[in-house]
Amino acid sequence: MDKNGTKLFTKAKQILTSIYGERKEEMLQKLLDGATLQGKPSVILEEIKRLCIALGVSESQGFVKGIWLKRLSPYTRGIIGSPLYDTWGIEDLAKSADVMEHAMNTMQQAGNKDASVCA
Repeated sequence: MDKNGTKLFTKAKQILTSIYGERKEEMLQKLLDGATLQGKPSVILEEIKRLCIALGVSESQGFVKGIWLKRLSPYTRGIIGSPLYDTWGIEDLAKSADVMEHAMNTMQQAGNKDASVCA
């Protein structure tokens, strides 16, 4: 590609990026970087699905579920990832995971309060 062709490509890329927001590489990084996907499990699931759509990546249940499960706490992942839940839809799993995470956080907070009383 000649110098003018390179400049034209760079300019077109800048314009498209400004119109469509994040570049695919940045969105893919978000998808793969668990630190940027935070919140309730159902919120994380919706963000993963949004990124898949934006990237034109298959939203197959297995692919999305695999990425999503990695973002859950080990406790919740152990339960939700068990064969007992294989027949559940991913949205139902996300709702259950929300409840599990909330219960676990509540128990941890209660445990911390009890520990401070004993100290």
